[in-house]
Amino acid sequence: MRLPGVRAILPAAAGVFAGVAVRFVPEEGNAEMFELVLVGHDRRRDLVIGRWDDGDIAAVWRSVAATSGLPLLLEREDGVIVCPRPQIGRLQLGQIRIRRRHGLLNGRRPRFLVRRKTGKPLVRPVRVHGRDMMARD
Repeated sequence: MRLPGVRAILPAAAGVFAGVAVRFVPEEGNAEMFELVLVGHDRRRDLVIGRWDDGDIAAVWRSVAATSGLPLLLEREDGVIVCPRPQIGRLQLGQIRIRRRHGLLNGRRPRFLVRRKTGKPLVRPVRVHGRDMMARD
């Protein structure tokens, strides 16, 4: 996917622009077209990168955002910019993943007993009280 002229803009875009936005452009006919826009901090410096149809815009949008380090933005029909994914600078926030396998069960048994079997009570012999048949008098 080549973006002529954009490759030189993207590395310097992090300080000048607030994010990479997708804007719906009404077109005549059945094709839905979208514009990819570098959104400025004051909205007067918005820079339109190009127009793509609905099949290509998601891939171009993500690649431009990943190359520049700018957050992904959406422009609604009323002109309001929203951020679909939270991001701090070049760091994208996501779900926290628990890495320990026994994290939920670690309070039940001591750690060194995890692979040991529990003990079974000993079977005691049954003692019958009374006179033994083989007893000697």
